[in-house]
Amino acid sequence: FLQVHHMNIFQTLFELTNAVNSRGMTMVTPIFDVILQVFPQSELALLEGVWGSLLHRLMQEQESDEALVHIVCVFARLAITNLAFFSQMLAKFAKERLGGNEDLLFGRLIYVWTEKAYASSSALKRKLLCVGLILALDTNHSSLQSRLDQILDFVLYIGQEFKMPNSLEHIDVAQEWHEGEDLEDYA
Repeated sequence: FLQVHHMNIFQTLFELTNAVNSRGMTMVTPIFDVILQVFPQSELALLEGVWGSLLHRLMQEQESDEALVHIVCVFARLAITNLAFFSQMLAKFAKERLGGNEDLLFGRLIYVWTEKAYASSSALKRKLLCVGLILALDTNHSSLQSRLDQILDFVLYIGQEFKMPNSLEHIDVAQEWHEGEDLEDYA
């Protein structure tokens, strides 16, 4: 289905990403998580507009913490799925929209990744963020290296959940993404 209709779907997702409010964003981002898991890695550039829109929203101070966590979960999944593309896409966005200031983009990304994720009630999201952040360290980007203490604190804190026996059993993904939410007022 995606191979045949991907352009229409991606255009709709791009428009949706730009049109919904913060609560709506929490409903849209799980779609990107699924796409990252099933769509061919060589075709991720087709979603360039969507990645740019998500990064633009990530940089907005008025975005809700919940929406920010959902957005960063998408980028954690992207880091897990294709670290090279993750790095290239961030560098390109910083060059085009932030005058080449990658540190500003990485700083915001790491801030949200480590400081806002504590608020997430979803163990699945926190674990996804932890693994994505660990893998992102492999880029050896100076912005990540300069924030190593902040990253390490987050990874160690979230990593404690991995020690719990059977911590991954019985996780309902749909419930985890929207735990405790009512589904009204997402437009």
